[in-house]
Amino acid sequence: MFYNRDEEPSFLNERYANLSAGELIVIYGRRRVGKTELVRKFISAIERSLYLYIDYASPLEVLDIISNDISR
Repeated sequence: MFYNRDEEPSFLNERYANLSAGELIVIYGRRRVGKTELVRKFISAIERSLYLYIDYASPLEVLDIISNDISR
């Protein structure tokens, strides 16, 4: 459940609805305030989305992870 999170989801939805070209949105903040959950909740509502969490890995391992996730 989100507490005091009215602005962030609205902002992300507005940016996505008006997207005409590639765009990067940086989400930052203190630990354990819900940044990851905010992103997960946002992309779960998008039909074609991909969430990748990559911990420490070599570049080849990263490419393998991405390739496997995309092919699924």
